[in-house]
Amino acid sequence: MKNIKFFLLFNLCFLATHLLPAQTMTTLQLGSDDDSSYYHLTKITENEYWACGEMGIITMFDSVGHFQSLGIQTDGFNILKAERVGDFVLIATDDSRLMKYDLMSKSLQKVDFKHYKNRCFYDFLVLPTGKILLCGGATGISKGEKKIPFGFISVTDSNLSEPKKIWKSFRKFAWSLLLKKDGSITAAVFNGVNTSLINTKNLLHWKKHKKINGLVHEIKIKNSQEELSYVGTAGLHYNRKGIIGLDGKNCLKIDSSGCFWSQEISDDFQIICSQKGQLYIFKNGLYKNMVQLPTTFPLYDMKIISNQKLLVVGHGKCAFIIDNCLN
Repeated sequence: MKNIKFFLLFNLCFLATHLLPAQTMTTLQLGSDDDSSYYHLTKITENEYWACGEMGIITMFDSVGHFQSLGIQTDGFNILKAERVGDFVLIATDDSRLMKYDLMSKSLQKVDFKHYKNRCFYDFLVLPTGKILLCGGATGISKGEKKIPFGFISVTDSNLSEPKKIWKSFRKFAWSLLLKKDGSITAAVFNGVNTSLINTKNLLHWKKHKKINGLVHEIKIKNSQEELSYVGTAGLHYNRKGIIGLDGKNCLKIDSSGCFWSQEISDDFQIICSQKGQLYIFKNGLYKNMVQLPTTFPLYDMKIISNQKLLVVGHGKCAFIIDNCLN
């Protein structure tokens, strides 16, 4: 009955597909099919965010919407994730390369791993010990191709030594990693039909915690109870149903949204970006409203920045700022 009420509430509220009165939107770049896509957005300083993506593009955005290409020579490798670690930015690509950019010297270290040729580093974690945990699989999977996944989870160090595999499966792709407060790690691995959430406490033994129908693209911690929140798609067709769920609870499927690529979580709010250029906003676990941005391009990532501003990026270099997004 609780789930039925939730679905009814969602359907009744679904008509609210516009900006709320206090919200305003600024289009920074409308996007074009002729341009590369931004796949990942990361915070570098309080007023600097890097959008990274296809063909190695890295664009710096600030909190008021100014942006510029940084001109870092990444050799055209597709960047799937980047994160600041101390005075460095660690950059992971779709074809066996890791890079480390020194923010002080403006120099870039590039390392290609011969045992990971045609493999992508889709996600990574920097552990408190300084070790770097990587996950991914066949490069073609990250490009939407039908390939044998050859999924893996590997560990390397800050010197970017040859990664050592600590989990592998030829029939599963590892999409997302999560570090919990107790030091345990959860990974989302997909076999073409459903996702398994697997856990480890020692980087040696992995135990399956939960099975979810569909492809879980990203996992995050939602609240002080450390509930695991996941987003993704109901199957291999990214343009159809999106899925949202909490660990241990039923998942919500939304028709015609397309894949939910990423989520931002702040206090009682959860914001999710979709394949169809939409943002879905939830408060206290209940649907609040949906915002259709002035594009139907996929929105791949976002960050909550100063003064309740949300910076959103995606396909074809589209980029937007929404003010008062959490009102």
